[in-house]
Amino acid sequence: FFETIGVVGSKGSTGNVSKYEFVDSCTDKMSNQTMYYRLQQVDVDGSFSFSNITAVQIKCPDAISIYPNPASNFITLKGVKRNSRYNITNNLGKMVQNELLEYDFIDVSTLDKGLYYLNFERNHIEFIKN
Repeated sequence: FFETIGVVGSKGSTGNVSKYEFVDSCTDKMSNQTMYYRLQQVDVDGSFSFSNITAVQIKCPDAISIYPNPASNFITLKGVKRNSRYNITNNLGKMVQNELLEYDFIDVSTLDKGLYYLNFERNHIEFIKN
């Protein structure tokens, strides 16, 4: 099963080789997964053809994971270096914590119930406080 993730317009018919490019913006939310892609080429008369399927291994060595999620008192982190700066924002975008990570866990016991975003310099993770 494939779904359309984007469309790139034609450069028209030329006697030269045309190069096209498209960036899948969803891959920044995935780590250590295999994505499968194929292209559909549509000609001016409406006829179309599909390319061969290509597998792309997404490798993200600095992917972060947290557990438990939902959390009650603490969230434990994997893939984060200590002394990394982080902040937590609520679902309204208000920053509720801004600290250096001293341990492999964060105390969230003082947060109200709700949806939060844990933000590091290059990574962002959603979690729920219950």
